[in-house]
Amino acid sequence: MSKYYITTAIAYVNAAPHIGFALELIQADAMARYHRLRGDDTYFLTGTDEHGVKIYETAQKAGMSTQAFVDKNAGMYKALEGLLNLSNDDFVRTSSSAHKEGVKKIWKAMFEKGDIYKGVYKGNYCVGCEAFIPDKDLTEEGFCSIHKKKPDMLEEENYFFRLSKYSYKIKKAIKSDKLLVRPESRKNEMLNIIGDEGLNDVSFSRPKEVLPWGVDVPDDASQVMYVWCDALSNYITALGYADDGKLF
Repeated sequence: MSKYYITTAIAYVNAAPHIGFALELIQADAMARYHRLRGDDTYFLTGTDEHGVKIYETAQKAGMSTQAFVDKNAGMYKALEGLLNLSNDDFVRTSSSAHKEGVKKIWKAMFEKGDIYKGVYKGNYCVGCEAFIPDKDLTEEGFCSIHKKKPDMLEEENYFFRLSKYSYKIKKAIKSDKLLVRPESRKNEMLNIIGDEGLNDVSFSRPKEVLPWGVDVPDDASQVMYVWCDALSNYITALGYADDGKLF
């Protein structure tokens, strides 16, 4: 019997669900049902990404506490299970205590391994993307290509993840299809991004005074985990990682 862990991207709850996310849910649901019919051991996860500056600011504009705001919007995404007749096994929320404990455990493991360090980041920050954007990815006018606005130039103390340390391993895994990327055009795109120079280290936290809504960095209350650690870890935390669980 084969095992399949099927996930969707987790939806950002700064606004109501849209048709694009509904399409992704239906596609994932169809795949999960197909593998169950084949007799495969299948686990289907979806959920919501509930931290970040945009959510905090949108909640303030709505005159709501941030937790009440994400509870309301996450409820709309959760309701899609019935509306679309989904067969998901679980629905993860990044504001849940189980996720927070799991992601803190992941952070500590990476920190103890030496993969996380503190430094100073200076760069173009787009509030709409909630991300730092390299100069090469800006338009000729210096704007974010997505939001058509000039990013803020920020300099702040952050924790970083040593992504550069894993450049060769990631590239080798993609080239050999051990890490299978499809279609082929996306595989080539990933290999081109890594290139010969490898990947840069990634900003992994933000000052709490800038990002007050998120998961606190263990042993440093002045910093909050950035999306690359918090949100992306949901695929692991949802399986009971905080309690050494082996849900699937």
